[in-house]
Amino acid sequence: KIASNYRCKGMPLSSFLLKPMQRITRYPLLIKNILENTPPTHTDHANLRAALEQAEELEKENSDRLEWIQNHVLCDGVIEHLVFNSLTNCLGPRKLLHSGKLHKTKSNKELWAFLFNDFLLLTYTSKQFSSGPDKLFNPNSNAQYKMYKTPVFLNEVLVKMPSDPSSDDPVFHISHIDRVYTLKADTINE
Repeated sequence: KIASNYRCKGMPLSSFLLKPMQRITRYPLLIKNILENTPPTHTDHANLRAALEQAEELEKENSDRLEWIQNHVLCDGVIEHLVFNSLTNCLGPRKLLHSGKLHKTKSNKELWAFLFNDFLLLTYTSKQFSSGPDKLFNPNSNAQYKMYKTPVFLNEVLVKMPSDPSSDDPVFHISHIDRVYTLKADTINE
């Protein structure tokens, strides 16, 4: 129904949901442009400088994390030449949205998930070189991760919560075209 509206020009609703993600990557440029055109004596000048600093810091953090993933995650097979710090097909620059530890519910296999703005990458620890827990994105980490399965593209996925909404069990289901994962996070907020 929405796609048939003349104002949408035949585009589905999902294409409009992608627009904010494209804008987020441009915030440093937009803020810098506003700052250059704001007199130093203006009351907003200091806030704009702080906003620019935070936006650039966020961009750098994302870029550093994408580089870390590139160096620590082995992608064998079909997508071995995947470049994490690159442009997506339709969402602008790839962004790392969230990462964390998950467990498969049946086997309790530990997986590390990296959620990007265009796909979910599930990995497992293949090598832990140092003693003690290595934190994700630690520049001194020697840990290596291997791709568990091919990435799950977000435009081909359905995420379902457990059938009992009152449950505090942090279990969820990811249904993809050719596979279903039932995963458990450490906490309900993860």
